[in-house]
Amino acid sequence: MSILRNSWIAIAGVSLSLLGTGSAAQAIVTPTDPDNYLVPSDEFSGVARLELGESISCSGSLLSGGLHILTAAHCLTDNEGIPIRNVLDNSSAVFNIEQGSPSIRLPIAISDFFIHPNWSGTGGGGEGFVRGNDIAVLQLAEPAPAFIEQYDLYRNTDEVGQIFTKVGYGNIGLGNTGYIPNSIDGRKRFGQNRFDALVDLFKEEEVTLTHFDVATSEVSEVFNWADIAISGSQLLLDFDNGLPENDAFGVHFGIEDLGLGDTEVNTAKGDSGGPSFLLGDDGNWLIAGVSSHIFVDSSARVYEENFFETDEKGNPVVYQDYFPDDPTTSVTTDFVPGVGEVGINDSSFGGFGSVTRVSNYASFVDDAVAGKVPSAVAVPEPPSILGTLAFSALGAGGLLKRRNKHRSAKN
Repeated sequence: MSILRNSWIAIAGVSLSLLGTGSAAQAIVTPTDPDNYLVPSDEFSGVARLELGESISCSGSLLSGGLHILTAAHCLTDNEGIPIRNVLDNSSAVFNIEQGSPSIRLPIAISDFFIHPNWSGTGGGGEGFVRGNDIAVLQLAEPAPAFIEQYDLYRNTDEVGQIFTKVGYGNIGLGNTGYIPNSIDGRKRFGQNRFDALVDLFKEEEVTLTHFDVATSEVSEVFNWADIAISGSQLLLDFDNGLPENDAFGVHFGIEDLGLGDTEVNTAKGDSGGPSFLLGDDGNWLIAGVSSHIFVDSSARVYEENFFETDEKGNPVVYQDYFPDDPTTSVTTDFVPGVGEVGINDSSFGGFGSVTRVSNYASFVDDAVAGKVPSAVAVPEPPSILGTLAFSALGAGGLLKRRNKHRSAKN
C-alpha cells in the first residue's frame, strides 16, 4: 500500500476558489513565515492568478502553445455545475512577472472556457468534489508572450509517492493556526509535498460522510465514497508537522509518514485550479495535479451561508466526522489529527487534501486545446442561482466513517 505523507497550500475543506468576497487569489499555508516561501521572480512565471468576473478568484497554469490555462471546473460553475457565463466579464489571467516593489503584473483577457463534460458541480454536501472531474481549460484572447513559461502535462501514472511542488497566490497562514482570512497580498509562494494515495483508498475503505444532529441525536448518511468517487481521478495528501498524532493517514489508515519538514505546504482558500508540478525526464516542470479541495477528519460545526451554524448559546448544532468512534450514537470527541481550532477546516496541520489527477484527464485537456470540446460560454444558460464559496459539508469537514470495516495499521 502506498504511504501518504504530505499536504500543501491549504484551503478550508471547501472548494479552493474564492467567491462573493471581492478578494481574489490563491493561498499557501506554510510551517514557518510565509515570506520564506516567496517564488523568485524568474521562476514559475506561467502560474497565473485568475481574476474571474467581479468576485471569483482562482489560479491556473499556462499550457504549451501559450493560449490556454489549466484550472478547476468549480471556479467556473455554480454548485449544480451550470457554467457561469458572465464570469468572462472583466476576467483575466494575471501573470506576476516581478514580485518586488512595485510588482509587475501582466493581465491577459480570457475569451472562452471549456469544462469537463462530466463535472456535476460541488453539490450541497460536496459530493461533486468526491466524484471528481474538477478540471477545466480557459482560452486567452491572445497568446501569452514567449518569455512566460509554458507547461506540458504529466502523463505517467506513477505519481503516488513522488514529491511535488505547489505554487499559488493569495491568503497565507501557518500550519499551527491555519490560513488568515483576507491575507491576500498578490505574491506567488511555493512549497513541496508528496502525493500520498489515490482516491481509490477511500473507495476501498467505503469512507462515508455522516451528519450527527446534536438536538435529536440522529445520525444520517450523506454519501459513500465507494459509490460515487471515480477511480484514479484524484490524488490525496495530508498536511504533516512531524508528529505522529497529527499524521492524518497514519492515524486513520496506518500509512505513516511525518512529512517534509519546513518545505511542506498546504492549500487554502483561493487556491483552486493551481498546479502541482513534477519534474519530467528532461528537467522541465510538468502539471501533475490541479487544486480541488481539502477536508478534515472531524468537524464540530457546519458552514451555513459562510457562517458556522450554532444554537443560541453558540454551541454547534451539527457535528461531522469522517471517522466517528461510534457512528450509530455519537461522533468522536477526539478531533485527531488537526492542530488548529477544534472542528474547523482551516488548512492547518492534520488535514486532508485532494487534487485532480491530470494524467487521468490528459485526453480532455488535449481535446480542449485542439478545439474539440464545446465552449461552455456558447451554451444557453438555464435559470440558476450562483452558488457561494462551495463550502461543502465535505470541505467544511465532513463526517466519514469506514462502513462495515475496521482497518488495522498496514505498511
